[in-house]
Amino acid sequence: MSVSTKSEKLSGNGDKFSARNDPSSSCSSSSSFSGVIDKREQVLYSIAEVGVEKHVKKFTLILFSAVYAGIVIGLGAALYLKACETSGQLVGSLVFPAGLSMVLTLNIELLTSNMFYALATMLLKTNRKKQKRLAQAFKLFAGSLLGNCVGCIAMASVCVMCDILPNAELLESIAMKKTQAGLLVIFTKGIFANFLVNLGIWNTYLVEDMLSKIAIMWIPIFSFCFLGFEHSVANVFTLSLSYMTGTLEDLTFLQTNLIPCVLGNFAGAFLFAMGQVVIVRAGRKSTKLF
Repeated sequence: MSVSTKSEKLSGNGDKFSARNDPSSSCSSSSSFSGVIDKREQVLYSIAEVGVEKHVKKFTLILFSAVYAGIVIGLGAALYLKACETSGQLVGSLVFPAGLSMVLTLNIELLTSNMFYALATMLLKTNRKKQKRLAQAFKLFAGSLLGNCVGCIAMASVCVMCDILPNAELLESIAMKKTQAGLLVIFTKGIFANFLVNLGIWNTYLVEDMLSKIAIMWIPIFSFCFLGFEHSVANVFTLSLSYMTGTLEDLTFLQTNLIPCVLGNFAGAFLFAMGQVVIVRAGRKSTKLF
């Protein structure tokens, strides 16, 4: 995969990156452009290309794909809870990335990774008008959020119906920690959670075969889970399960956890995407970021 090949044209309604953002115009002829920066730019433009493809998808397709993503993330969270009950948090954190690996293999729409794809596309700035970019990004976010929530709630319902539940004390402990930590703490944990999720997504572009992609993604996902950071989609499953079993008596967890967590996840995606864009632009000695 060459830089020029990946950046000549982005698929989706003929959208192209502007010549100012075409890496072939500068990095291929720059002797000072390091191999690390060169590879970083290849990955960044590959991610932006996927972002454009996601932007132009129909809302219904995003929605249904996101439902599947919510189900498999819920499955990963259910594995985490059962593993924590029987073997402790370390083992639970080791099995939790199974949900993210299924998102990768199925190529379905997860809110937290779509934040990164969309922001990378917007920060690199396509020729589309700003209003159109924003509208398409909102469509992607809305469809992903709604579908992920439906899938997670459906998976939580299945767990209740089939009695696939952790012990009440463990579920209560986790639910209380998530809803009583405070808005700033949840927001901050959300930043670091999605920063690590996006690092995992980034890592998958560094290797070719699927087994290596899963392996290289597993480490940052395990890390955020073991450290107790907050992933909004997984929290929809855990807190919905807590509500269905009576551990949580009302829906106040929406404001005490889910809303600040989503905002924190978005901030984490922005910081990671912006950091990669800044490094690439600095390597090309460009000062204009937008």
